[in-house]
Amino acid sequence: ATTPTRAGYRDASTSAGSPLRSRVSREGRSGAFRPIVSPVALAAFLAAALAVALSSPASSFEFVNWDDWEYVLLNPHLGALDLEFARWSFTLFHANWHPATLWSYGLDYALWERDPGGYHLTNVLLHGANSALAVWLAWRLFRRPEGPTPAALFGAAFVGLVFASHPLHVE
Repeated sequence: ATTPTRAGYRDASTSAGSPLRSRVSREGRSGAFRPIVSPVALAAFLAAALAVALSSPASSFEFVNWDDWEYVLLNPHLGALDLEFARWSFTLFHANWHPATLWSYGLDYALWERDPGGYHLTNVLLHGANSALAVWLAWRLFRRPEGPTPAALFGAAFVGLVFASHPLHVE
């Protein structure tokens, strides 16, 4: 017996004797069930969600009395993301060279002006994205050449969750 000829379905007799229809996209070559969402993608999402959940209270905080005054509140270069801003951001050497940070401040200023919650929200979202990237990187490092293993998935998820929740990332 064959299943209806809609795209994506195949002959039911080839799916391990089951009379039920099976989606080709959800089965591997051997006919084994493959989940719709990759376990690594799920671990990355959970790490990002944990990072955002733990860090989100920061969006209600004020600026700190460390270097926020110099970089944000009293910075005459924030305001226009133009050629002058680009030149300034790539040539400023104040204790260290960090044009990506200065561009982040410039984009934050364009979005939030001098509202500290917006700057903190940007950092919360960046921390969530970096936590997901930590899972992906660990997955790439831990998986074996012959294929993924549960230990590699567990290790990648653990790395992402520790990265998301470790207080080292609090300044």
